Amino acid sequence: MVLLNRTKPEIALRYNLQVILSLFAEDVELLPDQIFTRIINELASEPGGGSDIVPKSYDLIGGLFREMNTPGTTGGGYFKGVNYFDGGLFDEVYPIELSKHEIEQIKTAASV
Repeated sequence: MVLLNRTKPEIALRYNLQVILSLFAEDVELLPDQIFTRIINELASEPGGGSDIVPKSYDLIGGLFREMNTPGTTGGGYFKGVNYFDGGLFDEVYPIELSKHEIEQIKTAASV
């Protein structure tokens, strides 16, 4: 899906699995208020920086993944209502700056 040309394969694989699980979690309402799709839509409307990179993707998606690895439920802020995801997939979070193209790919996947 994303990152294979800019990131170590094992990090790209983990990141993509985290993205896929986030999409699934939204569909079965384990994530509140379509938060992952809202983040992707917000990032899609951001201007790209150098090399068409969207720096805000580092903070928003990385922050969501960190909250998914924090025991309990996020009490406030941007990620309010996000529950802990046990199982180890989010034990290691590697925030990454995505390109506009990568964000569009995720946006397309989220709309299916």
